[in-house]
Amino acid sequence: MSGFPQTEKQLDISIRSRNDVVFAGKIWTLTSYNDTGEFDVLPQHANFVTLIKDVIILNKSRQDEKKIEVKSGGLMNVEQDRIDVYLGI
Repeated sequence: MSGFPQTEKQLDISIRSRNDVVFAGKIWTLTSYNDTGEFDVLPQHANFVTLIKDVIILNKSRQDEKKIEVKSGGLMNVEQDRIDVYLGI
């Protein structure tokens, strides 16, 4: 399985482009990239806002892993186990 701690708690996530909802639901982990490198978001993560690039990986190293390309940048807001991503920013 993955190197992430196993927990029953999940994160609520919404990923939107200018015209569509790309993904919405519950996930265990999120991995993405910003100007300082790769970062992970797990349940009970500190609240923060960041610009993202390259890719978003949902549930990294799990059977249900999903990758979403970030072609023209994006904005991610993490607050109280809720992640909102806006692509094309």
